[in-house]
Amino acid sequence: MVKPFAEFHKNKSLPSGHKKECKDCRLIERAKSYAKRKEQDYQGILDYNSEWTKTNPEKAAASAKKWVQANRPTTRLYCNSYYAKAKQARPDWADKEAIKRAYRYAQYFKLEVDHIIPLNHPLVCGLHVDNNMQLLTRKENASKGNSWQL
Repeated sequence: MVKPFAEFHKNKSLPSGHKKECKDCRLIERAKSYAKRKEQDYQGILDYNSEWTKTNPEKAAASAKKWVQANRPTTRLYCNSYYAKAKQARPDWADKEAIKRAYRYAQYFKLEVDHIIPLNHPLVCGLHVDNNMQLLTRKENASKGNSWQL
């Protein structure tokens, strides 16, 4: 297939005065190269951040706290949506005092309240009741995530 010179970028150093590959082919190659570099850079950034967080826990905590303070509307939106889901998942017959007690224990022992059957999951919808709660460390709760197993 023969393309007109207008389809090629100019390059005065070449005898023809134009580059060897057409503009469309160059655009495709650059997009592929960019996607590959972006993926490598992203993985490198993740690795670096993970390593930095492990070696600088105090600075990481301070940075996270600073981000939360700078992004109050975002964090409030997230918290409010979580509390709305929890309230919606709490039936009328639920023991509200037992639920409050679980949260007080968690705060006192520096643990987190985890729902055994998640409140928000594609396959199931747990209830916000005391017998669907367990106390976990932050690390255990983060590793469990939104998972659920029979």
